[in-house]
Amino acid sequence: MIDEKEQYLRTEFWILSVGAAFQRANVYQHATDRQKSQFRKELFEYLNELSDQYRNGSIIEDDHIDYIDKVRNKAKSIADQHGIELTDNKFRFGIAQKLLNLYLKYLWCAGFIQEPPHFPVDRIIIQSLKIVPFTNWTELDSKKEYLHIISAAKQEANGQNLAQWELETYKRR
Repeated sequence: MIDEKEQYLRTEFWILSVGAAFQRANVYQHATDRQKSQFRKELFEYLNELSDQYRNGSIIEDDHIDYIDKVRNKAKSIADQHGIELTDNKFRFGIAQKLLNLYLKYLWCAGFIQEPPHFPVDRIIIQSLKIVPFTNWTELDSKKEYLHIISAAKQEANGQNLAQWELETYKRR
């Protein structure tokens, strides 16, 4: 059961996560403010359901990657249900991973869930890993591209848990 303080923090973390994931991603082709609000509300509810799976720390990497894909599919389904036109008629894998991974990072740092298997992939991380060819996270649209970045991070982390490695490595601009 989530108490009032945790719900408040989850809402704040959600606002920060959506801002970071949607800011430069050009998510919507066409949507009214009301449609966007409903879209974000339903997606927040879905991510809260998913995040409960991370409470006991039993989520393995394969499940986590499947959850990213589920977020992507759920976002597309919600958009279709509300008549929202997404850019290129899809919700990219890179946007879904940033949204889920950042939200989980906040929840983990607040002590609400156990350490997630991954971290939010963004420009700073991709550049620091010297990924070639460089792909902007907003353009990532496949598990294969995402896993290429995760593989490079695993090499750099040298056995350290990825979420912890990224937390120590990540520097704000």
